[in-house]
Amino acid sequence: MKSFVKLAAAATITVALAPAIARAQTFALDPPSNTLTLTGTAANTLLTPAVPPAPGPLPPPVVGLTPADLGLMAGDVVDAISFGDDGPMGPSTLYFTVTRGSMSAAGPLTPNVNSEVVGVPIGIQPEASSDIFAVLDPATGAFPPFHTQVLDGNGGPPLAPLTGYTGLGLGLSELNPAPPVVFNDQIADFDWGAPGRGRVFCVQFSLAPGSPTLTPGTNTLRPLGGEPGDIFIACPGPPPFFGMAIPAAFSGLVSGGPGCAPPACDDVDALASTVVSLAPGSPSLLAIPAGPEDVLNLFTGPPLTVAIPGFALGLAPGDDVKGLELVTNPCPVPPMGDVPDGDGVAPCDNCPGVFNPGQEDSDGDLVGDACDPCTDLDGDGFGNAGFPANLCPVDLCPFAPGPNIDTDGDGPADECDTCPLVPNPGQADGDFDGDGDVCDNCPVDFDPTQADGDLDLVGDVCDICTGGVGMTKAQLKLGKLLAPAGDDQLQMQGNLSFPPPLPLPIPPLSVQVDGMRVQIVDLGAGSAVIFDHYIPPGLVPNICGPKDGWKTNGTFTSMKFATKLDAVPPGCVGGSALGIGQAQAQDKTAKSKGASFKVKGKNGTYAPAVGPFRMTVVLGGPVHQAAGQCAQHTFPAPNCVTKPGGSQIKCK
Repeated sequence: MKSFVKLAAAATITVALAPAIARAQTFALDPPSNTLTLTGTAANTLLTPAVPPAPGPLPPPVVGLTPADLGLMAGDVVDAISFGDDGPMGPSTLYFTVTRGSMSAAGPLTPNVNSEVVGVPIGIQPEASSDIFAVLDPATGAFPPFHTQVLDGNGGPPLAPLTGYTGLGLGLSELNPAPPVVFNDQIADFDWGAPGRGRVFCVQFSLAPGSPTLTPGTNTLRPLGGEPGDIFIACPGPPPFFGMAIPAAFSGLVSGGPGCAPPACDDVDALASTVVSLAPGSPSLLAIPAGPEDVLNLFTGPPLTVAIPGFALGLAPGDDVKGLELVTNPCPVPPMGDVPDGDGVAPCDNCPGVFNPGQEDSDGDLVGDACDPCTDLDGDGFGNAGFPANLCPVDLCPFAPGPNIDTDGDGPADECDTCPLVPNPGQADGDFDGDGDVCDNCPVDFDPTQADGDLDLVGDVCDICTGGVGMTKAQLKLGKLLAPAGDDQLQMQGNLSFPPPLPLPIPPLSVQVDGMRVQIVDLGAGSAVIFDHYIPPGLVPNICGPKDGWKTNGTFTSMKFATKLDAVPPGCVGGSALGIGQAQAQDKTAKSKGASFKVKGKNGTYAPAVGPFRMTVVLGGPVHQAAGQCAQHTFPAPNCVTKPGGSQIKCK
């Protein structure tokens, strides 16, 4: 409970702010919290106090982890968070937040939820939703069925009788009048750790129903979508990682499929590693039975079991727990006697002057993160990002010791840069071989050796022509590339320059027996393979149609392929020829002119295409390829001309 003086003081008192050297909390706010408007952030952003928790009005919080760090999209709403380092249920203090509308019941320990609802001045919104409370807390004497407040939203002065609360605030928005033009803040969930803890241990979180990322096909980092009962995990990059930590069904929750919402499925809206609280309407609450005020054990159902009922928290039926944190206090002391930080930890406090009830010490140096001048996990003298107490330079390679030199200037230091000599700030490595896509000679196939036997800058594992010959008179034309798909055109041709007087490596020419392979790689689209087709062997007529197959001359120096059905053996499935209706190969080595090929296609799908391109042909099968009866040609960018509008690209 706060005095009415707080209302006037908020508008008139100017507080000398402490230096922003330590921040001990990371939290999410629910829409429509006023602070999200004040800071220009959204409910997909994790915030941290701008200054250490202190009494009196504080500035609004600042960004701790961005939506990009979490792999989230505009419109996503973070419902619950945890850094995965909570204490066990039982010996640990349980900290919690509640939603707007939670009333609680009056108790002897104040402030509490009830005092923050009924004790505010007339015409002012209840303030419980922006505060953090504690139960099972030896430092404050808050044991079931009573709780007390630990941190206040804006840090206003409390009234007696007082238990654990010392007036420390988070810089949140309170004191807004009712009916709401703007809303008081509502803490969605929180973790005592600084944002750097999320970078070290990653972030576990759930999303509210309706978040775009839960809809399949919306978020490229999570194409399968998800449910509001799923626990996701995000590890800030580069490159960022976003995946599934605990599917709803695995943890005993009711699963309703991607994009579901209560009552079809459960909605986790508070998380502390092994315990959760569910949002109203979640079907598991009926099966247990339980309410949104109860804290539930994960991995026990279905149905789940109650870890601590709402009445033991001092809450009333229908109240809604919105955030959870579990921490074991190693040496509790009443916060009123714990000067100056009031976090309830003493005399073993690893940051005696800074509020940090969780005692987080990420680098294990016995100095808490909240006051450690250099939280440095790899011990190289450079500090991990996200720990605002750090005074040492930020480590550009936080988990591998090194000199912190970034040769290419793209952000990561050389010792952990996937392309240390080529800028690639996103560190994309599609095949996870340790070589970034921009410098990987085979970005689509795992090959940490980067072997390139013919030194053509195409790695052996994805080079369909290792040890082949050069190509002259190369031409490539892609037409009708715009929508609709399925009507695209393709023409490609060139001469394989087998040097005279050498014949083909495996004479005679035998594409009618061994087939012919053609491939187009779009270098401008991250070396994407936009066309790779094996034209099968077989003389006319083949099993697909009376006019399909190869024809050859009597000397086996010229072969022509055709298909009228756009199908190839053995399945003869329509479209299996990929639109390639004609092909030709000729052996001209007897005339010292090498070998030539032509391929034509229509009614295929060869878009999207960017260019420039690498074109490859193999006159035969794998044996001929290994023998070098193949050629590649890379068209320089100036040699590829795109028709205005992008409907056609010609390279020569």
